[in-house]
Amino acid sequence: MNYTKEQCPVCGKEFEDGDDIVVCPDCGTPHHRQCYKDNRGCANDGKHGDGFVWKNSVPQPQPQSQPEPPKKEAFPFGGGFFQDPQRPTEDEGHKVIFCPNCGKENPAEEPTCTNCGARLYNTQNGGRPFVPPIQLPNMANQQFVNGAVQISPLDTIGENTVCDTAEFIGVNANKYIPKMYKMEKEKKKLSWNWAAFFFGPYWFFYRKIISVGVILMAITLVFSGFCTTERAIQKYSALNQVEQNVFTGEATREEAQNALLDYVKLPETLINFAATVLIHCYCGIMGNYHYKKKTEKDIKNIKQVSQNPEQYRINLFRRGGVSATMVMLAILLNWCMSFGISMILTQFLS
Repeated sequence: MNYTKEQCPVCGKEFEDGDDIVVCPDCGTPHHRQCYKDNRGCANDGKHGDGFVWKNSVPQPQPQSQPEPPKKEAFPFGGGFFQDPQRPTEDEGHKVIFCPNCGKENPAEEPTCTNCGARLYNTQNGGRPFVPPIQLPNMANQQFVNGAVQISPLDTIGENTVCDTAEFIGVNANKYIPKMYKMEKEKKKLSWNWAAFFFGPYWFFYRKIISVGVILMAITLVFSGFCTTERAIQKYSALNQVEQNVFTGEATREEAQNALLDYVKLPETLINFAATVLIHCYCGIMGNYHYKKKTEKDIKNIKQVSQNPEQYRINLFRRGGVSATMVMLAILLNWCMSFGISMILTQFLS
C-alpha cells in the first residue's frame, strides 16, 4: 500500500517516498520505524480494544484490471492450496506433477517426489493425497523484549523478519530473539549461551548446526587421542583396578584417592582437561553467533524453494526447531570414535 502524504501519528510528518515505514500488526496504522520504536508500540494502542482499524485517507490509484487467470483445481494443505497432483499440468510441453509434501515439480511419470520421496499419487480421499494436519506456531503477534526495548515481529534480524526467525527457532525463541536482535544492532559476534557452554558440541547438534558440531567434536577427539599415551593408559588402568579392589575390600579409599591423584596430575590429563574447557568456553561465547548465521542462511534458502506463503511457513517449521535424534546420533558417533581410537592406541602402545 502507498502511504505517501499520510501522516505519522507520532511525529505528525507526512510520509515520503523512501521513508522506512512499519505497520501495526493489530490495526494497520503506519509509523516511521524510529517513531514506532520511540513510542514503544502503536500510537493507537488504546483503541485496539474497541476494534479500531486504520483507514487510508488519501485516495489510492485503482489498479488496472487484469484478466482473471484460469482456475486450477486445488486441495487444502496446511491452510493453503496447491495444484491437484492427480491432474498433471503442461509445463513447456512436458507433463509435470506437484508434490503434495514439498511442492516440488516432478515429471508426471514419477511415482514419488524426486526431492523429498513423498508419494505423488494416492487413492485416499477420492483420489487426492492424504496429508495429516500440522499445527504451526504463529509469531506474527508475539512481542519480544530486549531489556526495555520492545522488539516488533516486523523488525528485522539480517534480511529476515523477527517473526520468521522466531518461527524457525521454535523452542525458546523468546530467549534467542533478544540476543540475536542485540547482536544485529550492535554488530557484535560475542554473546554468552549457558546451554552451549554446558553441553558443548552436542548443543550444536540439538540446534541442527551439524557442521560446527562435527568440527568441535573432531577437535575434542584429536586432543583426546594425543593425550592417550602409554603412561596415561597405565595410570588409568591402575586407577580402575584400585577402584575395583575397593569394592571387594582389597584396597582402601585412601589408595583409590592416591591413584586418582596420580592420574589427574599427569600432563596429558591436564592438557586434555584444559582443551575440553576451552572448547566449551568457545561454544558458550560463539554459539549464538553460529546459530544466528544458520538461521539467516536457512531462511534465505527456504524463501527460494517455497512456492507460496503456506509452504514457506511449513518449511520454516520443519527445517528449524531442534532435534533430539541428532544429539543421540552424535553421542553414539562420539562413543564409537573414542572407543576405536582407544583400541588403536592401546594396541600401538602395548
